[in-house]
Amino acid sequence: MRQRDLKFTFVVGEGNLAFDVVEFELEEALCEPFRLSLKLASDKNAIDFKQVLDQPGTFTLWQDGRPARYVHGIVSHFTQG
Repeated sequence: MRQRDLKFTFVVGEGNLAFDVVEFELEEALCEPFRLSLKLASDKNAIDFKQVLDQPGTFTLWQDGRPARYVHGIVSHFTQG
């Protein structure tokens, strides 16, 4: 898998708020909850925190323009700036 063929995205809620993923860290273990930390980019200057916090989100790893893996969860922390 070549790194240049990869893209990462994050969508919140029903898909009306999408971000490009600049950086991420995913921690997984058997019989343990996962932890996904994301650094995101958006062309929107001001994002309503109510649209993000406590909302379902989907992190997608794209390979060659196709989704290769999904990670679903709830947004528990969000900062802007």
